Amino acid sequence: MTPATDRFFWIDGDNNLNGGKISAAGITDQSVVVELGEGAPNGMALQPDGTIGVLLVPERDDSVNHARPVTVDSSGTRTETQLPAAGKLYPGIVSEAADGYGIYGETFTQDNGLAALPDGCWIYAFDHRIQRQDGSTTGATPIHLTPGGPEAASLFTSAATLTANPQGVSGLYTNADGIVGIFNGRNEAGASHPVLGFYRYADGELSEIYSNPRAAEYSAIVGVAAEGDHLYVLSSNDRRLTRLSAIDGSVEDSVVIGQSTAMPERNMNLSNFISLSDRFLVSVPHDDRGTHTRLAVIDRGTADKVADPDVERVTVGRYGFADSLEPVYSVAIGEKLIVPAPEFERRTSTGKVQSPRYNFLGRRH
Repeated sequence: MTPATDRFFWIDGDNNLNGGKISAAGITDQSVVVELGEGAPNGMALQPDGTIGVLLVPERDDSVNHARPVTVDSSGTRTETQLPAAGKLYPGIVSEAADGYGIYGETFTQDNGLAALPDGCWIYAFDHRIQRQDGSTTGATPIHLTPGGPEAASLFTSAATLTANPQGVSGLYTNADGIVGIFNGRNEAGASHPVLGFYRYADGELSEIYSNPRAAEYSAIVGVAAEGDHLYVLSSNDRRLTRLSAIDGSVEDSVVIGQSTAMPERNMNLSNFISLSDRFLVSVPHDDRGTHTRLAVIDRGTADKVADPDVERVTVGRYGFADSLEPVYSVAIGEKLIVPAPEFERRTSTGKVQSPRYNFLGRRH
């Protein structure tokens, strides 16, 4: 979707890229933007300039036997680039298919592993086992796609340790500032565990901010985001939203959000977590098949917001401090009684008064 123009894009069953305008009446002005051609779409992403990228992999009876990214610019011009076979990126690999293009996903791949990078290139993450002829096995490394460049595809080797042990990495996030997030939706259970990494993209390379191939503290990640100097991780099992530093990945704060955001334990990359300038959107599926039934809005909030002067402040007395409680008043049935509001003070164990403080979402606790 392009927010500036309210344009929405999708791929139909005939491999046509369609576009329409989102309005109060639904999706209007629907039309075919371009025919993509043969191949199974394994990813779709949008550049800031409006260029759409689609990654196609060959199906069994296709006349085209190589994987290729198809890009469509804002004028509708279609360009496709042949990608190198698996042996070019992984010397000594045991090819998973006769044409050697399994590293770009299979025809049954359900997750969207393609994302845009701010310089017009793309990143693709499809986690699976890379088996080599010497008998060794590792996970797949995220791929740098550069259509029109001297090499159409290369490996982001700086992220190789994150996916060295295959763990079903299927979550991918990027933004215009060059932040890249890679994750999965698993729980810590035996050989299965969460994976989480944040990187900064510049000059064609990824530099690590935070990388943990066994991030047990994040239970079933459903989405990540970045805004300014902060990174965010939403874990569905405990409904915990964690804020990290975009400088070194250290945890700055966390909060447990409402029951309305509870999700199934098994999650796929369904774009469940979206960061806007002043709030987060959480798309909550009914089940792990991706049937979305609720949309939760999390107000980011800040401590410098000004209270509404028309709302009267009411404080509540705390048991244990006799001087903070008002006496009990008796009243007959049918009579009106106005009782002064009791005052509330937060105190330390030594009796020192504390002011309420804010967590990073701006809620008092």
